Amino acid sequence: NRTNIDSIFMEDMKSDKASYILSFIGKKGILPELDSKDRILYAPAFYHGSSSFVGYIADKYGIEILLNAISSFRKEQEKIEELTGKQIDILKREWIDKMGIDK
Repeated sequence: NRTNIDSIFMEDMKSDKASYILSFIGKKGILPELDSKDRILYAPAFYHGSSSFVGYIADKYGIEILLNAISSFRKEQEKIEELTGKQIDILKREWIDKMGIDK
């Protein structure tokens, strides 16, 4: 349920690691801590936030954009940008604003 993921993510954003984790959502590459002994401190918020962001794109721009992006292996972000007409950073800002995240 999207509402639940969004709510859980907003709880995650109360962490002192919130700004750092948020900075990796929508970026290429990985959050380094996902492959560390501290994974449990970072992974839930990162995956909840990523899910919320992807859900936002699906809700606002259509699931077809994401399905197209998936089929563009290693060029997913470029395909999303092409099909929405917006850079990922702009999409992320829209999502952050919609969520009311104050970061």
